[in-house]
Amino acid sequence: MTFADVLSTIETHRRTIWLGQSVDTSTIHDGYRDFDRLPILTSVGCAIRRPIAVSKKLKDNLRNRIGAKDRLMVDSGGFVLMHKSNAAWNVNRVARLYEQIDADHLVSLDVPPSSSDSSTTRRRKYTKTFANLERLAGQFGERVVPVVHGVTLQEIERNCRRIQLLLSSPPIVGIGGMVPTVQRCGMVTKPGPQTPQKRIAEAIRCTRAFFPQSRIHMFGVGSLHTVLGTIAMGAGSVDSIGWRQAAGFGSVYIPGRHRRLLTLREREHPCRPFADDDDVTVLARCRCPACRTAHSGNIDRLAGHFKPRAVHNIWVLYSEIANYLLAHERGKGVQFLSKRLSAAWLEEIAG
Repeated sequence: MTFADVLSTIETHRRTIWLGQSVDTSTIHDGYRDFDRLPILTSVGCAIRRPIAVSKKLKDNLRNRIGAKDRLMVDSGGFVLMHKSNAAWNVNRVARLYEQIDADHLVSLDVPPSSSDSSTTRRRKYTKTFANLERLAGQFGERVVPVVHGVTLQEIERNCRRIQLLLSSPPIVGIGGMVPTVQRCGMVTKPGPQTPQKRIAEAIRCTRAFFPQSRIHMFGVGSLHTVLGTIAMGAGSVDSIGWRQAAGFGSVYIPGRHRRLLTLREREHPCRPFADDDDVTVLARCRCPACRTAHSGNIDRLAGHFKPRAVHNIWVLYSEIANYLLAHERGKGVQFLSKRLSAAWLEEIAG
């Protein structure tokens, strides 16, 4: 299957995988014809951290800067504000910035709750999030992506209902504040009543019930297997920068397997297992742009350089999603997932 076939399969099944790209880092994907039409997601959160230096980058030909030749979604930086409070970063400032950005989708400025917030504090944040949505939707219309939050299922339902009264069927509805939950999925493998996988599944199903015609987007999904699990749960749209982070740590995605380290540096506590002979055999057959041009030396090239690893990871990320969707279409989706995801994922995907 060519990469064009991969993207066609994903879109035919009404899914979108947004490639995360910071305005502060160099682009990788746009140097390869296979990848030059990928949907791109970036965030104005960079401007919260470094307002003078980054705001100009966001406004001056942003699409060229981040290699967005097709669809572009811009996040508002709400998650960054959880960790870096900035009273000057408000909805009016976001609106002024959005006015100068050529993007297909503009994420509303949300105020994410934390697990330590009281119910009163959470309600106040939800009210602020909704007020910001009213302000931005009034100016930008259907380009605005509303963001649903909720520490409990009841809160998610209430917030969905509130958004629905304002925007009955937006093209995309986001689920926010889930990054800490997503990050816990790798540590929880057994089914149970309080697994992070269950919370993700409940949020997706609840939001989809209120917005059946919208693509439900899960922000900041991360790793390949979390993307796969979230898509299998019914999310129609996800974004990930995990491909780049994995490459930075010296690891690569391997189809049907977990991340593997290839670098030969001595590590007292490696973050991942090193590739074994079976992994190397799988990698030797890879047809991504980085591997197919390296011929017999692709393993050494992947081991020694960040960029080939990142390119390889993009290829595997999209290919795995397309292969799952095809397997699901043939009634073999569970078999495909059982070789890749934990029992905690599989139970929630089964519903």
